[in-house]
Amino acid sequence: MPGNASNPAANLSSTVSNQSPMRSRAGSGGTGTGGGSGMSGGATVSNNNASHNSSTPSQPVASNSLTLAAALYVSGNWSSQSYQDWRQKRKLSDQQRVFCMAGAGTHSTGIRQGLLSRGWVENDDHNSPFFDFKWAANPLDIKHDLLLPHQIVNHYKNATCITTKLGLANIIRETPWHEASDFKQFYPRAYDLHTDIGIQEFITDMRGTAAEAVIKRALEDG
Repeated sequence: MPGNASNPAANLSSTVSNQSPMRSRAGSGGTGTGGGSGMSGGATVSNNNASHNSSTPSQPVASNSLTLAAALYVSGNWSSQSYQDWRQKRKLSDQQRVFCMAGAGTHSTGIRQGLLSRGWVENDDHNSPFFDFKWAANPLDIKHDLLLPHQIVNHYKNATCITTKLGLANIIRETPWHEASDFKQFYPRAYDLHTDIGIQEFITDMRGTAAEAVIKRALEDG
């Protein structure tokens, strides 16, 4: 088949074997939270698949095809067969599940250790589309539109307005436009210090609080 000079990803993906893809076995699971974000995807991996009986030790799988992975991911020109081809090259069994992590921190350390202890295999190329589960500190590191049905991630699409402190604070402040309620009665004071208005609101509020404290103390002292 002639190559496609204008689309390298198409050429790379055309070399994938035509044999029937192995379907990832996924069970029900629901949603979970981690670092303020929910789990989302076509399905969640069942607990039975979290471990395996293979004698192969679990260790990070170094990817030698960052260019291939990036090209397939950016172009969206990849499929479950591409993933199975990637697994076969690394001689992973059907029971072994693959995860990758984007971003560092205490959360990622604990999650990584937990998955490895349960027999999961790590793909240490965080740009790779080849995984069963991906944990990312930054929601922008997840391309929701390119996820396969069996893949799960730790962020919902377009949900940062409620899964970040700043996003949630801004949503709460808009409550009076939608509900006849005073958000100050059920939500603590919060300020967006990235804006001049937020800084001024913080200063004004703190001055008022300090003045109120002085008056209350004077009244208590008589």
